[in-house]
Amino acid sequence: MAAKHQIDYCTKGKYETINDERTNDKVSNSYTIPEGCNIRNWKNNKYPLYIQNSVFDSDSLMNWILQWLIEFGYRNKPIYHLAIQLELSFKELNNSMQITKEIEQVSNDNIEVLIMLKDFNRGAVNINNKMQNILNRCTVPMTTIRKRYNYNSNEVIRLCIEQFISTMFNIDGELDSIQKLLPSINIWIQRFNVNCMPLYYK
Repeated sequence: MAAKHQIDYCTKGKYETINDERTNDKVSNSYTIPEGCNIRNWKNNKYPLYIQNSVFDSDSLMNWILQWLIEFGYRNKPIYHLAIQLELSFKELNNSMQITKEIEQVSNDNIEVLIMLKDFNRGAVNINNKMQNILNRCTVPMTTIRKRYNYNSNEVIRLCIEQFISTMFNIDGELDSIQKLLPSINIWIQRFNVNCMPLYYK
């Protein structure tokens, strides 16, 4: 079945509906992407995050969010700096997850180390799942707007994304969830640095 056009991207103020680079049950590095999803903004060695049927990795997602915060005039606002903190934390989380793979390769006969790495992997997946839950709740007003207007003009696309950003960083939306998620990522990173980095440099 043909996939619907997706609301996605801003490039130099130009709003686009993206129709290319779709997947048919694409499987890469144990990540299964459902049929019809747009993978233009996803690096297939990273955990997939979804906005409707568009797939992002955390780097491209945060870059997309930061672009729109600037577009809507939040560059010097506290929520912009919060988004940057979230971007940096996810970047370090992803880098740490790549390191776990390297440690696994040289520790496949050490059961204790493998169990510890599995625990860190589980924690990272849990963090990404929490982020996905936030994204899902932020897309609700986007869906409502698209149903109301039933077409993808530049104005509708902009309104959808403005509602997404507003929901994500509004005190009546997901701001509290993000403020709770950020320290949980940083605690994960601190634990990882204490327990795993000595093995990496060993």
